[in-house]
Amino acid sequence: MPDFKKDLNRGQYYEYKALHILKSLDFTKIHHFKGKEPRYDIKARFNKKKVYIEVKYNKSADKYNNFIIELSKADGTPSGLSITKSNYYMLFSYSKYYLIETIKLHMIVKQYILNALKEEGIQEPTPDIITNYILNKTFNFYGYMCISLKLDLIIPHCIKTDTHTNIKIKYIKNDF
Repeated sequence: MPDFKKDLNRGQYYEYKALHILKSLDFTKIHHFKGKEPRYDIKARFNKKKVYIEVKYNKSADKYNNFIIELSKADGTPSGLSITKSNYYMLFSYSKYYLIETIKLHMIVKQYILNALKEEGIQEPTPDIITNYILNKTFNFYGYMCISLKLDLIIPHCIKTDTHTNIKIKYIKNDF
């Protein structure tokens, strides 16, 4: 059975890990919002531009070769990928991280949904049909509707992937 507090704490740990990795990737002026901003987790500068980064962790990604992406709340209220203002998503599995431009992640999710609808015989879905798909064909995870994408779909679009198990950080639980 999933444990929300444990998962939240683990997610916050990976946000701290992301801070260290971003520094090594030449991101500067890094600011961590510590869960106080729902549209992104980190603000930084990269190539002289202000950027925002959303950090997500999925402990089963390595085992199942999938990554869970949040699309909306179960009641249809936009959340996750549909409301983010981030330029990048930093996805963490147990052993690796994947840095991808948010616009590319949007493209992958959209194509995944369109392909699934085509398999059902719907060639040109309306926004209502797409919303209906999200609410009825994705899965509910802690009250959020999510889609499970194969890492093989994500990896070719990443600007950086690497292991992170060698990065040790000091993290205090419930620091938020």
